[in-house]
Amino acid sequence: MQKTIAVLLLLHCVIASADEIRISSATAAPGAQVSIDVVHVGESTRSVELSVVFDDAKLDLPVASGVIPNAAQNGAICVRQTRNRVLIVSLAMPVTGQSVLCRLPFQVLPSARAGVAKIEGINTQCYFSTGLINPNCSVQNGSIRVTGSNIAPPIALTPNFQYLYFLLSAQPGAPTVDQLAGFNFSSGLPRPMQGLNVESPLLAGGLLATRARGDFANYLRENPELPRAKLERYALVQYSRTADLQRAKAALLADPFVLAVYEGQPDLVPSGGSNIAPPPGPVGFGKNLQNQYHLTSLNMPGAWAIAGGWSLLGFADSGLHIESAYLKSFTGAGSVGGARIPGGNFLPIYSVDDGDYPESFDLNVDEAQRIPAVAGNAADALACDELDGLPADQFMVPSLAGHGTNASGIAVANGAAGNVEGVCKNCGVGMRKIARASCSTFGEVSVRPTINLDAIPRAITAFADTGSQVINLSFGGDIQTPAIGFCSANPNEATCLALEYARARDVVVSAASGNNRIRIQFPARDDLPIAVGGTDLTGGFWDESPGTPPPFYDNCPFGDGGSMFGNGGECGSNFTVVNGQRKQELVAPARNIRATVYPNKNWNPGISCGDSFGGGSATDGVGICTGTSMSAPIVTGLYGLLRSINPLIRAGNPETPEFGVRDVVVATTNRTQQSLPWNNRFGYGTPDAGAAAAKVIGTVRGQLATNRVTPLFALYSPGATDYAVTATPQIAMALIFNGAAGYRTEPDLFTSFIGADSYVPNYPEFPSSFVGQFLRAPRASAYILTTENAPRTVQNHDVVPLYILDRGRIWPIGCNPGAAGCNINNRDFILLSSVDQMNNAVAAGYSYRGYQGFLYKTQAPGTQALHLKCNTNEDDCAVFIESQRSQFEIDGYTSNFPTASTSILGYAYPSTDSDSDGLVDGMERVIGTDPNVSDSDDDGLTDVQEFPMVGISNSDPCNAIPSTCTAPSAIPLFANGFE
Repeated sequence: MQKTIAVLLLLHCVIASADEIRISSATAAPGAQVSIDVVHVGESTRSVELSVVFDDAKLDLPVASGVIPNAAQNGAICVRQTRNRVLIVSLAMPVTGQSVLCRLPFQVLPSARAGVAKIEGINTQCYFSTGLINPNCSVQNGSIRVTGSNIAPPIALTPNFQYLYFLLSAQPGAPTVDQLAGFNFSSGLPRPMQGLNVESPLLAGGLLATRARGDFANYLRENPELPRAKLERYALVQYSRTADLQRAKAALLADPFVLAVYEGQPDLVPSGGSNIAPPPGPVGFGKNLQNQYHLTSLNMPGAWAIAGGWSLLGFADSGLHIESAYLKSFTGAGSVGGARIPGGNFLPIYSVDDGDYPESFDLNVDEAQRIPAVAGNAADALACDELDGLPADQFMVPSLAGHGTNASGIAVANGAAGNVEGVCKNCGVGMRKIARASCSTFGEVSVRPTINLDAIPRAITAFADTGSQVINLSFGGDIQTPAIGFCSANPNEATCLALEYARARDVVVSAASGNNRIRIQFPARDDLPIAVGGTDLTGGFWDESPGTPPPFYDNCPFGDGGSMFGNGGECGSNFTVVNGQRKQELVAPARNIRATVYPNKNWNPGISCGDSFGGGSATDGVGICTGTSMSAPIVTGLYGLLRSINPLIRAGNPETPEFGVRDVVVATTNRTQQSLPWNNRFGYGTPDAGAAAAKVIGTVRGQLATNRVTPLFALYSPGATDYAVTATPQIAMALIFNGAAGYRTEPDLFTSFIGADSYVPNYPEFPSSFVGQFLRAPRASAYILTTENAPRTVQNHDVVPLYILDRGRIWPIGCNPGAAGCNINNRDFILLSSVDQMNNAVAAGYSYRGYQGFLYKTQAPGTQALHLKCNTNEDDCAVFIESQRSQFEIDGYTSNFPTASTSILGYAYPSTDSDSDGLVDGMERVIGTDPNVSDSDDDGLTDVQEFPMVGISNSDPCNAIPSTCTAPSAIPLFANGFE
């Protein structure tokens, strides 16, 4: 009892001596003028300084910066400092009970939507007359309630159907997805499984767009617990809108052939006050940012001095501007056909619009494509129809666009088109559009994008299936983020299986941590992706909270408490709130990232993200955005660059013993270089791209190497009658596992073909959890260069890029499918080194698939010609090295590629290892070690131990004396460092 009384007395004393800054509140209509008073109440404080932040999506002041006319009261100073901040200083307040400091003359913007515009005090400092701080000075915040209709958040059109997704068992008697897809539910026949006997299903199908075939399908049936095997057995069933979905779900859960059931998930939509994070969530602030500071923050110039990168990146996002000069790869509409645009990196062959899945899908991934004008009623549909200026054309155009354009441009924008550069200049980008647009007439007519959660596992699986080396996921939500890991609690959920499948294919996944100053969101919260948080322009942790500590974000000063379009809780990067939970792995710049945006469109006009912001015209397709949605593609581009310098390095994980490229980045971050440990906000730090690239390329005789070699994996498909080569393990695995007719690495008892000369040294298997008869050891007859820089050890020999293309057509042309000798799986993968030849190939029906490393333009010592020759009887062209030419010519490969005057693409190294040290001669020639001596510097370590082709260089193979290395010594400098 005595302790309670003491506490009450203490509280009474605090209250008695407390002063307060009160900000008044008001109600006003859009367009109205309204005054808000900032008032000091109390008698202890004699001077005060504070900042007032306000919602500038709804409010404005009469001056852009400087002293606010007629605002100051009682000797105070009232200055507008920034876009949404006012500084108030009063040095001599009167000894009274109440004193107005500033009377702020706000105008409610005519475009302001109904709701509350917050006005809040931050950074408050109150002082006694002695100059000491008054610790008992608090702030009472205010607001302006904007009148008008009660505007609900935009919602998608209520679909005509509802869906359940379920995982079929592999036990005997269980139906297959194909059997369900082929069943006519209106036929009156017995249903394929008892769980479908209620609520009258309309139809069924599979989750995946492309199913496994041939050897791969057989292997998955034999190994039913693999993630890809489960994805193969994932089905969906469609019900009418009036069906009792819970009853249908219960019936499926009771079915002995069903392992898991999930409802079709609602779109990620703006929802004030909910725990659903906004869809891909950039938050933009400043204007007129002309430079791309994030590139220097990551030391990208240091990395570009080593390599520009050429990996294949997959983006699951809102689409992109398919005509962007910074992204477009060919002059044809949407980069399909026409002439090659130098530096263009958008790859339509890897791009699909799954935004309306499972209702429909198409191949147009443009963010602002015209779509049918539909809504809940005819009047609403007409209103949205009129937005495009073409009334009654029955189409509508999204009002907001640019997120996917911004994210992909951050990673791969072509600097040759203007003053915007991507992190990985030559990386190709495939886009799986997972956003759909719907008509909204709540308060204002608009066509708003939302993220279709059911399309996400399809996108991730498709990128892993087709050979992406890095996948970018710039979205997230707490809806799938319980206190424990979502995937550990739901291992059979489709997105979790897709992430595990990407892990099995050795794909690096970069995901945005989130923008709400709370715990890391899903999918970044899963164990597989790299959780990427955000920093600001100074390199500090991005947090624009007015002071309330996380995990609370109600006081973020810029909007409607969680709405993507009003900004709400998005005012800082998410992080590891509780140590022991998902670790923030890296941070990268998130604030005001200048890159490509959709021309004449804004993703979020209320928070300065789009073409209207960041300088230039509002139609130039360049602007700024802020958020971890921007941080993630910065990291994605970096990993693309690193995985092109050495495509054989595994993904790795700094939290596991498996070493890989992720460990390299962690080992070279700014924090690691300062010997700072992991931090719950900064993670392991901000990447140093130059240091990471230097680590991957390696050091010889005290200098960075300027190039490396990597194998051209040799493959053949009897079913497609196609020889193919590729420089990345991921594309090789895509052909082996997912081709229309599976590719193989060597002949077998049933099929003979011209095999590669030898296995790849120290690379006995592809980085996959799959094994089996169809997955043999990798082989290669030729080794190519990985960077565009001529090796220091090879003088006067320029390099040229290789491009990969393919064509599929029925052969012979005009034959009847099903007839003997009519091959519907006919395919032809080729490499080209001439842009003119590539233009001809595209005109002949080939699809461009990006870069595949580099060749010497002229013959360098130790190289052989790399040929492209065709067998017109098989409708196939093959790439092979000179030592194989006679074999291929005997097999009918005697014709030059159409319109080509020579079969020679350039010059590559053969698969020889003269000193049998496990390092091919080509690698030794490029880095400068001796191809005929296993230990070039005679230090007791073989060259391959010091400078492996597959891993990371751990010591200098030419450091000791004597040495038989051909690598030149470091150039000496004068004492002062200048020549």
